[in-house]
Amino acid sequence: MWRHAYPPVDTATSKQQLAASSLDAKGYFLAGGRIARPKHVNLIVKAFEELNLPLKVFGRSFANEKLKSSKDNIEFLGEVSDQEKFDLMARAKAYVFASEDEDFGITPVEAQSFGTPVIAYKSGGVLESVIEGKTGIFFDELSVKFLKSAILRFTKLHFDREYLIRHSQKFSKDRFKKEVREFIKKAYEKKS
Repeated sequence: MWRHAYPPVDTATSKQQLAASSLDAKGYFLAGGRIARPKHVNLIVKAFEELNLPLKVFGRSFANEKLKSSKDNIEFLGEVSDQEKFDLMARAKAYVFASEDEDFGITPVEAQSFGTPVIAYKSGGVLESVIEGKTGIFFDELSVKFLKSAILRFTKLHFDREYLIRHSQKFSKDRFKKEVREFIKKAYEKKS
């Protein structure tokens, strides 16, 4: 019957990917989205403060979740447009995702659609959208220590941009539409 329960993700188009390939070199890590306590962005910020690696954080705060850093390597961008988000993703070394028990996690798939790997907490929907060692890596515990270890491990790996892009298409809007059409067609044929 219904094969997947994946939501449709606005993955990068070929035109966006081509434009992204001309952007500056990947010089920073990226985190963001909806800034709320279950997203553990504060943990990400702390890990990058301690490692002194460049991190950009985008998104709007919810539930009075305020993020601060006195370190120059952390940049808070606030809310960004979809195009700005996609440009940030295309330029990032990796997208860092520390959400706990997230149902799916759309932003990691969006990042992969630009050929950007993901460093994710091993929980929830990213277990289906991130492939260890191929589209990103996982960390097993929501702690600064485990995240720092994953970031350092990540810096020694190489990821195939084209593989990341192809993998992200499994979650695209086009895939979703096609599967819905096939499902309806089969259901209609059964009734006939």
